[in-house]
Order: sequence, then C-alpha cells, then structure tokens
Amino acid sequence: MKIKETAIADLLDRVGGFWSYSIDYKKRMVYITVLNGENIEIPFDEVFSWAVERMKKQTIH
Repeated sequence: MKIKETAIADLLDRVGGFWSYSIDYKKRMVYITVLNGENIEIPFDEVFSWAVERMKKQTIH
C-alpha cells in the first residue's frame, strides 16, 4: 500500500497531544515527542493503530 505523503501528518495533527513529530519517509518511521517528554519511534505500519489507541485514551466519557 502506498501512503500519500500528507496522510500521516494529517492523522497526527488530528490526534494531537504531543510536542512534536517528524516523519522519515525513506526509513518509513515516525518520531514523536509526547507531552511528558517521552520519545516514541513508530514504523509506518503501526501508526494507524497507535493513533486509534491514543484517541481512545483522550476520549472523555
């Protein structure tokens, strides 16, 4: 599956809750610094599931 260049950035912008992120298209990795200062490295294949879990945690019931 080919990922559109803006798709990951659009998804991360929608999820929010972190200081910064960078996307390495050659390595197919996303590097995120969350609000508590933790650095996370996520392969492209796992970005969607990470975003879903993150959004579940941010949902107020």
